[in-house]
Amino acid sequence: MTFEELDDFTNNSLLPAVSVDGGDIRAVSADGEKLVFSVGGECATCPACNDHYATWIRGKVKRRFKGEYSITLIRKKPYFAEA
Repeated sequence: MTFEELDDFTNNSLLPAVSVDGGDIRAVSADGEKLVFSVGGECATCPACNDHYATWIRGKVKRRFKGEYSITLIRKKPYFAEA
């Protein structure tokens, strides 16, 4: 998968789903089966962000691109969020 394909998929499939609840997600990189996303908004402070969110993304990506991918999430917490 190219970065352009991942970016398009993120903007058209993942972002609309998470933005309903105040979340944000952006594609950062695609290196073979290693995909990196930046998550912000409500998603960055949600306790389910790591495992649950990565599993959800992995399932969506697998259905669209037919493969096994590792998902890395980078939380972009707002500067005023508690550590």
